[in-house]
Amino acid sequence: MRLKALSILMVVFAALAVQATADDVDDLISDLKGGTLGERVNAARALGDAGDARAVDPLMVALADESSIVRSTAAEALGKIGDLRVVGPLTEALKDSDSWVRSNAARALGRIGDAGAADPLTGTLLDENSRVRSEASKALESLGADVGDLDIQVWRLKNGAASDRADAAGKLGDMGGPRALEPLMVALDDEDPLVREMAAEALGKIGDLGAVEPLIAALDDGERSVREAASRALERLEDLAASEVDDEPEDAAPPSDEVEDRIADLEDEDPSVRSKAAEALGKLGDARAVEPLIAALDDDDPSVRWEAVRALEAMNDPRAAEPLMAALDDEDWRVRWEAARALGNMGDERAAGPLTDLLEDENSLVRKAATEALENLGAS
Repeated sequence: MRLKALSILMVVFAALAVQATADDVDDLISDLKGGTLGERVNAARALGDAGDARAVDPLMVALADESSIVRSTAAEALGKIGDLRVVGPLTEALKDSDSWVRSNAARALGRIGDAGAADPLTGTLLDENSRVRSEASKALESLGADVGDLDIQVWRLKNGAASDRADAAGKLGDMGGPRALEPLMVALDDEDPLVREMAAEALGKIGDLGAVEPLIAALDDGERSVREAASRALERLEDLAASEVDDEPEDAAPPSDEVEDRIADLEDEDPSVRSKAAEALGKLGDARAVEPLIAALDDDDPSVRWEAVRALEAMNDPRAAEPLMAALDDEDWRVRWEAARALGNMGDERAAGPLTDLLEDENSLVRKAATEALENLGAS
């Protein structure tokens, strides 16, 4: 009986404690909404420690408090509670005029761990305050985001003011690499003419022949400076393409051992070797390379798959038609884009259905390539 009575008392005391805690949270929320500065700061801190979900909405409102101390404390508290509803408001807090608010918001986003915060945190790496930059870097690391200088410039090109976008385009041209290609091609349609001009110049510097069609479209730009930049870029790409042309007569058969060597290189552990091998086989045009190149469409590296598509397009062998249709579903937009162009040039009418499906692709350049390919097939 004594044990039973003791158990009942413990349950009663626990219920009273919960009620007291609940009442405390209500009081803290009240202080946060209408208390003095000190009361609001203490309430925000205590609500974060309590971790009660009822505090989330009031703390989000407190991110707009007139006092930066309250705002920064609210940001820290929201990070402790960890509710996904706060990701959006904390992302906005990264733009706060106070550096402590921005740094606490970055830290909170890192604690919450939502991948959607990676892009705004990347932009925060450009913050004028070193503490804010440090917290953004730590947050991105906790999210598993591998952010380098190129990512920062891509972010500036997409999200910065016009002068920042133009500067980022120039820097991406100096950095080069396939990851800079798509953002720069998209920037050819930027509302600011200087950005479009710098993007065209950058694409010429990078020297990727995948930029040819967007640059040709830029020759119709309304701004003369953009047209001239696109023309210069195309001249550079034309010189690059000409330098890669084999000096042998077109009817000369490639040396047998060279073809076999390049086919063997498609199995090399280095993706750059495999990519160059696919490119070389496309130029050699030996039919023995068709099946190995078709197999390369399943390579782990997107650059290898892209070069394999280009090679098969150049060889125009009917055996490649169906594999190229399958490549229209590749995860890399460049592979899908090149496969659409290849199928349009090869003229196999069976590609009309898959190409029609590609008109809904998320990438505008892929959709454009699909449209042009369908026109070539007479299926538009």
